[in-house]
Amino acid sequence: MTAVLAMSSNVATRATVVVGKAGRGLFGGEPVRALSSRRSLESPVMGAWGIGPFENDGAADLVANIRQGRFTFENIMWAFEDPAYVDVDGGQIAVALGALVQATRGLAANPVPDLDLDAFSDQLTPARVEWVRTQIDRVTDGSLSSELYELWEEADELDQWLEIARAAAPASP
Repeated sequence: MTAVLAMSSNVATRATVVVGKAGRGLFGGEPVRALSSRRSLESPVMGAWGIGPFENDGAADLVANIRQGRFTFENIMWAFEDPAYVDVDGGQIAVALGALVQATRGLAANPVPDLDLDAFSDQLTPARVEWVRTQIDRVTDGSLSSELYELWEEADELDQWLEIARAAAPASP
């Protein structure tokens, strides 16, 4: 089995590794290693699970697609289709997007230092920044509206995760 691991040095000690299936990723293209009912399932692999915004498979897919020039906001809308509930993929994407927005605004260091954020920041409009904030609000609102919230609640690390996730939420433009 293959493990998707660290974008940060504390993943190995804080990550809970879960067994899943390989899929085509959030945006299509190269196979990724993660759990999600939205992905086509092929062979067993392991996924990463850490408390930071980039210590999970959804964020890893997001970063890979920004690097490869394939990221667009339209390509992630599937993860936010349900107005009442955000699944784990959507939650991971929302928090990572928030951290990237903070970096493009100069409010935080680039959380992925070798990632060129120019193409990403070119897509940011005030409406998209507000949309990212709204998605983070949805994800951190409670277990009835967010699978990611529910999972952190079950892992007994909800308070730590909430602090990090809410800090990623960009202020209104």
